[in-house]
Amino acid sequence: MRVLYLASAPRAHLTGAASQTLILAAAALKQGWHAAIAGPGGSALERAAAGAGIPFRAVTFGPWPWHVRELRQVVRSETPDVIHAMSTVPLVLAAPGLLAGRPRQRRPAMFVSIVVEPGSPLVYADARRRPVTTALRNRLLRRVAPVLDGVFPVSHAVCDALEGMGVRGHLVVLPTPFDVDSWRARARVPIDLPPGRPRIGTAVGQLQRLKGVDHLLRAFASVASRHPDAICLVAGDGGERENLERLAAELGIADRVHFLGYVEEPAPLIAALDVYVGPSLSEGLGTATTEALALAVPVVATAVGGTMEQVVDGVTGLLVPPADDDALAEGIERLLSDRQAASALGLAGQREVIEQYGTDRVLQTTWAEYRRALGVEADPLPECAETP
Repeated sequence: MRVLYLASAPRAHLTGAASQTLILAAAALKQGWHAAIAGPGGSALERAAAGAGIPFRAVTFGPWPWHVRELRQVVRSETPDVIHAMSTVPLVLAAPGLLAGRPRQRRPAMFVSIVVEPGSPLVYADARRRPVTTALRNRLLRRVAPVLDGVFPVSHAVCDALEGMGVRGHLVVLPTPFDVDSWRARARVPIDLPPGRPRIGTAVGQLQRLKGVDHLLRAFASVASRHPDAICLVAGDGGERENLERLAAELGIADRVHFLGYVEEPAPLIAALDVYVGPSLSEGLGTATTEALALAVPVVATAVGGTMEQVVDGVTGLLVPPADDDALAEGIERLLSDRQAASALGLAGQREVIEQYGTDRVLQTTWAEYRRALGVEADPLPECAETP
């Protein structure tokens, strides 16, 4: 089988969608298939693909004719049996017949993964509300979904949102595959951290307003008043870093908040935390929260998107309303004040991740969907089905 993955990604850092693409492509190669990624040239995705030995084709997912021509030349040269895109626009650019709503009678099979909360206008990294753009994007997905071989929402929350906005077709929930054993092994690497305990922190990759780190800082300011040695560790970089550093100074906690920049390997950092905080305003699933749960780190996170499936309030962690500084501070304080209960939550969260997000389980379903679409195996899963 030949599989081509299409992934639009920022140039500086890996995103959850980019990481998902790398995992799928690497696993397809291990199957003995030919797999390649088409994405932005000079990006972190391209560098990671090269490091993993995954063939990479540099393209620009733009509307201009030369961009479209370049992408379609890549598709023709790869001769894929399956095209799997991480968002709708790259797939439509690669296969213009989808817009005409023509059912395809031949290969390649076509799939799209939806890794963000589709109904929210806050899915953009800068957290600006863009209702017109959001509506156009969702309209495009509604148009093409019925003629695709599958739509893969990353969580049940995303699946419900798609169905609620009128997306029809073959929908199967496919979380980002997660290699728990590898992640835990990587977490054992020694790391030097600033002095101070308890350690409260987050790893968001991109410091953008969408990630809600400003709410974490305000919550930490309240917690820090009761824990004089506490520190806050923020892994990530981006356009909001200067504003966040200014906010920390205004709150009087600049000496206790450590901005670590982009951390290539966040596992040791997350493992060293006493409390992991996921303060996002919107999440399709929340990869970093999954990573913290896998390490049995007690988690307090916002009740958004797929995070509400990962974190069962009071069972595998604590959930608080988004953008609620007081509730976030109260959740952190609860985990710090009762370490035994916090530890129990962490262990329960770890068990949940192993059961629900293990790589083998997710990949098994993905390969079954590819084969079904190609007629190799005619055993479709029910719509919005969980992985087996």
